[in-house]
Amino acid sequence: MEASWDDLKLFLIVAEGGGLSAASARTGISAPTIGRRMLSLERTMNRILFERSRRGYVLAADGICLLERVREMSKISGEITDWHSGAFADPFVGIAGDSWLAMFLAQNNKALSHGPGDIRFCCFDAQDGLNMINRDSDIAIISNPPQTGNFCGAPFGDSGLCGLSVTGAWGCRGSSVGVAGQGRGALSARALGVRAS
Repeated sequence: MEASWDDLKLFLIVAEGGGLSAASARTGISAPTIGRRMLSLERTMNRILFERSRRGYVLAADGICLLERVREMSKISGEITDWHSGAFADPFVGIAGDSWLAMFLAQNNKALSHGPGDIRFCCFDAQDGLNMINRDSDIAIISNPPQTGNFCGAPFGDSGLCGLSVTGAWGCRGSSVGVAGQGRGALSARALGVRAS
């Protein structure tokens, strides 16, 4: 049977505080409950972790050994928590488009987002449709509106057969966007006059 992380964290608090009273004041858990949990932890680990006296809890040899390990675990747990909380610090925006647009945005995402502290983008290929019920995307730049889900749309107007000029935009060197591979058959690729290569 393995010790729970909650009990190990409580062990750390008792060991660093020197007894149940200090641990109770720090956690809000009653001293008798903490005492029972420490006794249960000792039984689970089949080791004597504390020497109990009127002056409080003093770590036994196995308790000292465990304390070193639990401190390492606590440090790593804190690092994981910090790393994980960073995932929610910046707003996240999903952009869907057909193949060429999704690829273009994905390849130039550093121009859209300037790293930590800015909006994070995730690009989706909406070539085979988009399900707005499951909120596949926050923004969709597509030729036909989704057939499902609640959404509001704003038409961009008729673009005719013009190409997309990107001279100097986002650090691109060319004067237009080309499409190859599966994206060649997309309506937007045909509008750009892309030829099969």
